[in-house]
Amino acid sequence: MDTPELELSQIDSFSKEIRGEEVITFKAVGATVEDPSRWTEGTMSTTGDPWIEMPALLFYTGRHKGQDWTEDRLQRLANNFSEPKGEMDWTVPGQLDHSESARDTTGHLRKVWKSGKNLWGIVRHIGKEAVQNAKNGIWKKLSLGIYSSRDTIREYSITPFPHLTHATTFSETTEPESEEPMADTPTKQSPPAPTPPAPPASPEPVTNFAEFQAQMEARFAAKTAELEARLAKSEQKNEEQGKVIRYTQLTAEIDKFSENGKTLPVMRDSELALVQTFSDEQMELFRKYKEATPKLVDENVLGDQDPESVAEFKEGKSESLSDKAKRLATTYGHGAKESE
Repeated sequence: MDTPELELSQIDSFSKEIRGEEVITFKAVGATVEDPSRWTEGTMSTTGDPWIEMPALLFYTGRHKGQDWTEDRLQRLANNFSEPKGEMDWTVPGQLDHSESARDTTGHLRKVWKSGKNLWGIVRHIGKEAVQNAKNGIWKKLSLGIYSSRDTIREYSITPFPHLTHATTFSETTEPESEEPMADTPTKQSPPAPTPPAPPASPEPVTNFAEFQAQMEARFAAKTAELEARLAKSEQKNEEQGKVIRYTQLTAEIDKFSENGKTLPVMRDSELALVQTFSDEQMELFRKYKEATPKLVDENVLGDQDPESVAEFKEGKSESLSDKAKRLATTYGHGAKESE
């Protein structure tokens, strides 16, 4: 089925246009924990793909891109995160270098919590290559995309190198970059065990989200209706072709019965019309009946008769037995009266 793929960029750009939201990208502000004893591995029950979960520093307090990110805002980020309802719930995806394509999705965010001045999370990498890259330390540096107007995490991303001054990966310190420095640096510490999340704050109303959802559903319904119409047209065409093929096969069978003397030529068209109403089971019974029927016409016997009479019989034009009987009765009856 030719269903179009809606990529993250299409859905998100349309959503932002309706909501008027801004997504701020914080590049290389975090990293995964390098201690293998804190990693968890498993296999997807739906696809069979391997996965690995790693604790990760996602964000920390400070000032960046003109905004103050306090402990309260970090707590709101944690409160506004909804844990996945299943392994295929990728509400907060992991992307390669902030790509907008679904083809570059490497996994998703599983948990988020705040500890002190740091925001922690559990990231899950999915797929053989992704798991290997994560274990080898190639995918340890993380960036974060946030809806700043409602302090909600949109996605995290794997980045090749840190962009922020003082951003660390727990085993190295990067050189300062030209971007505006954060006021604070992340505290180097092992991530604490996740604590039960506080009750989520009341979400800010999204005025046009229902309209956005309705428009997306309408597009999907229109595409589905178009595909169903094309499928119905194709099925109708196949059905018509099947009727033509069956008519050709039945015609050949009736003609064979006629050639073998099992069907009178005058009955050919009637039998052909009859067998077209038969089911496959009924047609099989009719074949057996014809095979058991003795010859009604012997071509060799007809060949010894008057050629004109034979031709008329084959064409179904010879007089009926009743008409012939009447004619003979009239002829011989008239002769008997004259002899008296």
